[in-house]
Parts: sequence; C-alpha cells; structure tokens
Amino acid sequence: MDNDQQGVVHVGKIQVSPLVHGLVLVTIWALLRYLLFGVLGNQLFGLIHNNMRILPTVEFTLFLLLVFFIGSLGIVYLGLIKLGHVSLKRLGWTSHRLGQSVALGLIGTLVGMAALGWLYRTGEFTDIQISLTPVFDVRKVLLAALMGFAIAAWIEQSLLPGYIQPMLIEKWGYWPGVIVQATLWPAFHIGWFTTWQDFLSGFVFGLVFGLLRGRDRSLIAGALMHGLNWVLIGIVA
Repeated sequence: MDNDQQGVVHVGKIQVSPLVHGLVLVTIWALLRYLLFGVLGNQLFGLIHNNMRILPTVEFTLFLLLVFFIGSLGIVYLGLIKLGHVSLKRLGWTSHRLGQSVALGLIGTLVGMAALGWLYRTGEFTDIQISLTPVFDVRKVLLAALMGFAIAAWIEQSLLPGYIQPMLIEKWGYWPGVIVQATLWPAFHIGWFTTWQDFLSGFVFGLVFGLLRGRDRSLIAGALMHGLNWVLIGIVA
C-alpha cells in the first residue's frame, strides 16, 4: 500500500483514495479499541465506557502496554507511516511554534474539562466516582499519562485531525472539514458510547481538536489537551 503522486493509495491491485484509506484505519482502530477495552478490559478489570478507571497494578500496566503496542504498531506505524507512506511531519507531529501549541493545548484542556463537567454535572449518566479530596497517586498519574498521551492522543490525533481532517478541508473547505472530522469522533465510538452525553462530549472534543489542528498546525496542542484530560481524570476518579 502506498500513496502515489496522484493521491491514490494502492492496496495490492486495489486503488482507493487516501480519505477512504484513513476511514478504514479509523474503523479498524474503533473495532480494536472495543475489543481491547470493551471485551478484554471488561473481563479482566471490569472496564465499561463510563467507568474507565486507572488501576495502579502490574496487570493493568501490562494491559495498557499491550493496547499501546497494538495501536501504535498496527495503526500508526504499519497503517499510516509504513504502508501508507505518510510522514510524521505530514500528520502534524512537528515542534513548529511549540510555545503557541502548548498554550493552545492548555486552553483546550480547560474547555474540555468544563464541557465534561457541564454534561455530567448531575452524576446521573456516569459511574465514575469523583473525589472532592483526590489523592495524588504517582502510579495512577503515570498510567493515566500512558493512557492519554501514548494511546489516545498518539493514535487518535494521528488518524483524525492529523491524517483525515486536512483531506476533508481540501475537499469541502475549512469549516465543513473541521465539523465532519468532529462528527467522526462520536461516530466511531458507536458500541462504546451509550448516552447522548457521551456522543455530544465526543463531538465537542473532536471540534476543539479540529480547531487546534486547523489546516496544517501541529498536533501537539490537541495531543496535550487529549493527554491532560486523561491525567486529570486519573487524579480525581
């Protein structure tokens, strides 16, 4: 599989557009995420979509490393970089204007946490228990960082804002491209999300990620927001 100069991805003798290639990879990751977290994670640790606990155990650490290995090797490296001949720079992993990216990422984190707080303010739609006096457990924070940065941000930012959004913008224009990309976040969580709050929060996060990425800005801002939200959840849950 590779990208030629005409923007065609070859899978053996089959030719598909890069956009179709990206959507196929997102679909594969959605299925893998469900099997790994929704099936294996549920059986081993009782994980469900609205109770993604961070367990400071050796077993849970090995589980997250397994997920990282499968997603990073199978989706990002083989699916995008190796087979699709897509560079990290093209995906948006660049330190260009790093200070601006960090600042935008911190702002995005505040927006994301405010959105989650508003959507789940009654506690009626989630089993996550929020502690008003959270205990800073270094092991939980490190595992939450692994979950947020190495798994969620690295894989999903590469796929949606990194690879797919620039093609959507080129095809339909800036705002339609960003909005369609944002819609893909909850769409590819079907089977994992179960309430309208889940899908709405997924769209809001996807929209903010898309705006942070823009046409060709670095993915660092969105990745910082993505990872920090998981770290914060790991501290207070």
